[in-house]
Amino acid sequence: MSLSAAEISQFFTEGWFAPGLVDRLLIAGLHDNFCEADDRSPEHYRWRAFTILLRQRRPASEALLHQLLGLAEIDPDPSLRDSMAITLLSLPECPIGLVSGTSFNEPGIQALVSARRLRTSASRPLPDGDWTLVTADICRDGGSYEATLRRENQDVSLLLSLAPQTSATGARHGALFATNGSDPTPMEFLATPREERGWALALGSAAATAPWAAERAKELVAILLERAHAVDQE
Repeated sequence: MSLSAAEISQFFTEGWFAPGLVDRLLIAGLHDNFCEADDRSPEHYRWRAFTILLRQRRPASEALLHQLLGLAEIDPDPSLRDSMAITLLSLPECPIGLVSGTSFNEPGIQALVSARRLRTSASRPLPDGDWTLVTADICRDGGSYEATLRRENQDVSLLLSLAPQTSATGARHGALFATNGSDPTPMEFLATPREERGWALALGSAAATAPWAAERAKELVAILLERAHAVDQE
């Protein structure tokens, strides 16, 4: 028999239920997701909650990173503790000094973080060259955009995230992420303003494989070029 939502809630300490983190909807989602597996390992539920929270809030604010690092530091499962920390500290938006004052300043963790950053930076996708548009669409959240481009044997996927809240200028979107491969959800690389402009130009000139993909790509290009223009005016 699968665990109830109430039983799953017991896998999380009080800190996980701080405002903006785990709530009834997330617990219900975990229940639905695990109901077939009959999984009774508490750390699996916490890891899934961690990945969901992080995916929904990229780029992660310093406050969120600090919250999640704090939860990682006190997690009773050593493997989950280290996995959460390495994931957070390897994010491109994570400030270098955020680890200060935590136990994650230990050499072993720092070596793993440095190795991951070095490995990913070596494979950073750049917009230069001629691309074909494989697909482009609006995500289920109602506003984020995804697009995949192909050049020879290389696929790069872009994800323009929804902002956590509309900015003072009325902008609905947050950062643009680029990821090697056809899946944009890892959100590996936070695009610089120069790269954003380059990806907009690459999308605008790419031959599309389907009319609906071309239309979505056109919308994404308009958003990115409008942002580039705003930066030029500053």
